[in-house]
Amino acid sequence: MILLERSIIGYLFMAYDLYVAGVVMPVFVAIMAGKTRRLRSSWFIAAIAAGGLFGLGAAADGREELSLAGVAVSPLLAVLGAAASPRKNADTVVMTRMTPLK
Repeated sequence: MILLERSIIGYLFMAYDLYVAGVVMPVFVAIMAGKTRRLRSSWFIAAIAAGGLFGLGAAADGREELSLAGVAVSPLLAVLGAAASPRKNADTVVMTRMTPLK
């Protein structure tokens, strides 16, 4: 099996493939959309899992196409999840009046 024949550097590259394909893009989408949307975590967990599986498949098989597919699928699921999430309502922000200290 190819996974057992790797050195420590090979395992680091495998972890990097999994991280980039699965984590980076959904987190970026969550940071950008989190300012205006109440994000549902189930979509983002699915995006991380799908991208991570593609990245793991790319690392295990050595096919870069799987890694690129993971980089494409994970932000797509994250954007769909952000679009399906409700907008934050401006009326929910409560402004309090500041009183001067005595």
